[in-house]
Amino acid sequence: MKRSDMEAQMKSRSRGGVPKSVGRPIGVLPIETRKPLPPRLPLSSSTGARRVPSSRASSTTSYRSLASSRSTRDKTERPLPVPDLELDDATATVASDQDIHFIDGPGNSSTSASASARSALQSARPQETKTITPAEILELCQEENFYKVYEVDLHGAEITVIPDLEKFRKLRVLDLSGNHICKLQHLDFNQDLRDLKLYDNKISKLEGLGSLKELCNLQLQHNQIESLGKGLSGQKKLKCLRLDSNRLSKLDTSELVSCVSLTSLDLSNNRLTNLSAISYLPNLEELFAAGNGLQKLTDLHRCKKLTEIDLSRNRLSDLSAISGLPALQILDVSDNQLKSVTSLGKLKSLEDLNLSGNQLSDLSGWGTSFPKLQILNLCDNMVTTWKQVCCLKEVPELVEVSLAGNPVTLEGGECPAHHTYLMTMLPDLEVIDGAHVKRSSGKGGAAPVMRPMSAASVLSVKQIDMQLKTSVSEQESLHKSIADRFASLKTVFDSLPVKPPSSVAGAGAVSSSSSSSQAAPPSPLPPDSFPSPAPSPSVPTAAAPQSSRCSRRNRIRAAQAFAATVPDEDNDG
Repeated sequence: MKRSDMEAQMKSRSRGGVPKSVGRPIGVLPIETRKPLPPRLPLSSSTGARRVPSSRASSTTSYRSLASSRSTRDKTERPLPVPDLELDDATATVASDQDIHFIDGPGNSSTSASASARSALQSARPQETKTITPAEILELCQEENFYKVYEVDLHGAEITVIPDLEKFRKLRVLDLSGNHICKLQHLDFNQDLRDLKLYDNKISKLEGLGSLKELCNLQLQHNQIESLGKGLSGQKKLKCLRLDSNRLSKLDTSELVSCVSLTSLDLSNNRLTNLSAISYLPNLEELFAAGNGLQKLTDLHRCKKLTEIDLSRNRLSDLSAISGLPALQILDVSDNQLKSVTSLGKLKSLEDLNLSGNQLSDLSGWGTSFPKLQILNLCDNMVTTWKQVCCLKEVPELVEVSLAGNPVTLEGGECPAHHTYLMTMLPDLEVIDGAHVKRSSGKGGAAPVMRPMSAASVLSVKQIDMQLKTSVSEQESLHKSIADRFASLKTVFDSLPVKPPSSVAGAGAVSSSSSSSQAAPPSPLPPDSFPSPAPSPSVPTAAAPQSSRCSRRNRIRAAQAFAATVPDEDNDG
């Protein structure tokens, strides 16, 4: 069939009695251009016909696009006069089905503004107060008496106010971390408190700790503290203080001068530019001040007990303030602006030194300055020649070295295969760039034992040494206690008689106790202490009578039988 014939047949079918307003029969293709449906117009309040509001502009209809163009040209929005149109039900239904719904996208400025407004309202809205009662704390601790509660753990309880702890007078450990606490209060009656954990809260002012005279450990990291003020006055027994990840910008001497027993202080991730108050802590052993804005250090020579210092991620260019510390073992000054470490002087006890992320290029003289150095991290510095690396031969006890990221170790550098050369130059090395060295067994025997931990380990060598000493002392005290108990038992056994007391003598003593207690004074020694004579092997021993022992006649017979068993001294002579 030709195409012309097919079109003619389809036109003849389309001329049937089916109205265009209803639709076309199934299978009949449209020949003429379909007219656009009338737009969806809002109903007026009076006539019920749909009208186009002046405030809505859309490009879906000719009327609205015309109004949009006019408003753009005249720069004023004018209402478009549209005559009232009465629509039949079928047309209104089709128009409602083709209606377009617009959704605000993420890039819409009005949506972002409304979201920010909602967040501002939520932040400005006062937070509901939430706490926990003493009865609930008692049930949580599985106790019935308030005076038997020594530790309370309320970590992550979502409380906003510290509960009333007046009844818990024997409390030693209190964990209030991970909550929404804004103020320190209700701690006046817990004078025996030793360990207080308040990290990850919303505390902005340090107060309410004056009555805690026995406090030893205070954790206040991840809060909003801007100044210490007088919050630590009177804390003479405080040993560990954590203030990292706060908003401290200044640290006065008067704020820490009372903490004379402080041994560990963490001030990392704050806004400090000066550490002059640290010099008045004579017992300080550990200082952590990483992630601040320090450009210069004050003299720390008064802190002669310092064993570990972390000053990484600052802006330091001079380390003369910590030179010559006699007990310093671990020093981390990575990610600073150091070009030389000659200002450190001689650190006789230094074992772990982290200098990564600086501008060092000269390594000479380190064997004299750090005679006990074991772990050295020099990653990401400016060492350009292998001659400078050879200066590490002067360090006798070096067992771990990290040189990655220096120009000398790069592909275009002087020695990209530095691992092999380091193993040859320093045969005692065990770790190079974080990787343990595997050596083949030769004449010297097997490979050296690998170090149990590196500088990045969680536990330090000092902590393991302290744990070993503590365990040894506990074992010695246990052995001594066991030996004392055995000695006491031996003394008790030695005091007992060798042989059991005679049944006859015991019976006579029981029967005659009532008659002879007033006539004769008591013997200075008990009858059992006198040795009983051994029976003669030639004379048979008389058996004890089975009748009642209360009779006088029976006692006489028993005495005669006993006398018969005793040998005669005259006959023996």
